[in-house]
Amino acid sequence: MKYLRVHALLFLMLLSVFSIQYATNNMSVIAAFEGEHFTSGYGTSIASLDFNHDGYEDLIVAALFFGYASGQSASRGKVYLYYGGPSFSSNTPASITLEGNFNGTSGRQILTVHNVGDVNGDGFDDLCVYDDAPRYEADQRLMIFYGGTMNLDTPDLIRYYPYTTNVTYITRVQDVDGDDL
Repeated sequence: MKYLRVHALLFLMLLSVFSIQYATNNMSVIAAFEGEHFTSGYGTSIASLDFNHDGYEDLIVAALFFGYASGQSASRGKVYLYYGGPSFSSNTPASITLEGNFNGTSGRQILTVHNVGDVNGDGFDDLCVYDDAPRYEADQRLMIFYGGTMNLDTPDLIRYYPYTTNVTYITRVQDVDGDDL
């Protein structure tokens, strides 16, 4: 009986070793993107939503340190929006971009991007871009762009928070009052 237990244990150990060896992910990579410069922080924040209402999820990527210059305390940050679709690949260019305007002494730095769900009730997810004034001369800002917008020049909704407030995580909220919006 002891002989049988030892063989069973040995068999299970060998089986687990070979199982680990063959537990690989066979999913193919459909796209690989890089930031515009080495220290851009490309991908520090990402989100997906059907921003242009075509039935395909779109990819939104933030580069927190885009525009960093030596001797500067902060960078501008940048948002890249890539439209999804059947031909989505590493060659897909950003369809829309948005840069922060921090110049080393004043302006705003883009920090993160978020899918916040359907804020305006039109049935499509909306994009939130969170930015800040690195020198604490202005409040933090959440800019909401309603899905279907063809540019990121003018937010549809802006919410300000005092720079002393710590906005660390933004998430989408489902229908909390049951009105289907």
